Amino acid sequence: MSNPLQRLTYFIVSAVVLIATPGILAQAPHGDHFPDHNGFVLMHSTLHFEVVVKEGGGIELYFSSESRAQLPAATVSDVVVEIERPDSPMEFVTMQISASGDFWTGPSEPVTDHNAVVRVGFLFQGEPFFIDIPAGAFPPIMEKMKNPVVDLSEFDAH
Repeated sequence: MSNPLQRLTYFIVSAVVLIATPGILAQAPHGDHFPDHNGFVLMHSTLHFEVVVKEGGGIELYFSSESRAQLPAATVSDVVVEIERPDSPMEFVTMQISASGDFWTGPSEPVTDHNAVVRVGFLFQGEPFFIDIPAGAFPPIMEKMKNPVVDLSEFDAH
């Protein structure tokens, strides 16, 4: 995130999500929220989690401690991910632990619309947690918003 606009957008979206999630701001001091996997980092209780929307499709979910030490995927259970896109049916992503046991992963259609919402849920220490994340918070989508591509083929150049 070397672009100042991208960095500012990241911090604004982070602040909005943190304020909208009760109790997160009241947590004890913790590590940084910079992504290790080009995703979006949040915190629940003492758990950091990074949600990654892969540019070509797919979702990954990584976990780390309060101080950002990597944790195994089995730190949580019952992971669910849904992608809500405008004017499309809800996509339910089948998540499973990676072969290495380091993260959760699941196939999905690419998320390209910044108006989409990625809904993530899991059980942590027996307690359910759910959050809606605007697609515009994810680096691959932020990057496209910074440099929008305009298709001029629909315009007649007479």
